[in-house]
Amino acid sequence: MKNLTRTLAATPYFALSYRFSPFFSPRLVRTFVTQYLKNTPQRPTRLFVTRLISLSIVFLCLNLPAANALERDNKSTTQDSAAKFQENYNSLLYLGEHQFELEIANTSQTMQKGMMHRPSMQANQAMIFVFPAPRQVSFWMKNTLIPLDMLFFDTNGVLKEIKHNVPPCRQAQCPTYPSATNDIQYVVEIKGGEAKKRNLQIGQRFYACGWL
Repeated sequence: MKNLTRTLAATPYFALSYRFSPFFSPRLVRTFVTQYLKNTPQRPTRLFVTRLISLSIVFLCLNLPAANALERDNKSTTQDSAAKFQENYNSLLYLGEHQFELEIANTSQTMQKGMMHRPSMQANQAMIFVFPAPRQVSFWMKNTLIPLDMLFFDTNGVLKEIKHNVPPCRQAQCPTYPSATNDIQYVVEIKGGEAKKRNLQIGQRFYACGWL
């Protein structure tokens, strides 16, 4: 996986695409292969290399394994009913040498619900909150049952801040956890304690498969 990533990153078009988005997708794969075909001279290995690259990325991004913080929104109220939740870890997130099964919260409903009422989270699972633009974000742990680590990323997917082992809150009034900067576009929640256990560091960059 690391060798494939380095090979792709060395390709000018792919490096440009990855610079502006930390997400891989089938659309990006198709575009990359098209550009590769245009710029690669005709030779016997050309077709083989093209197929190898295409199949490798498609395998990583499509064949995927089948917190909590709730953002404060002055225009909406939190529903505290313990409705049944449905896990949807249908993507992958890579951070350093670590891989997580990823659930995506990118709608008002999923972002408000987050990891509320979930009794457990596996060490290799993560939920990402996707904001439409960089901003200062604020989370809380209302009706969250387990401690979480919160990872704050800028628009390029670079890790800017970590809040470790944020405790659950079942009280009527819960503390908030705002980001220290106003350039945050992604927040990833993982099981409490995993950031230290995995030695995650400020400045690391994530990328994800299976979304967009």
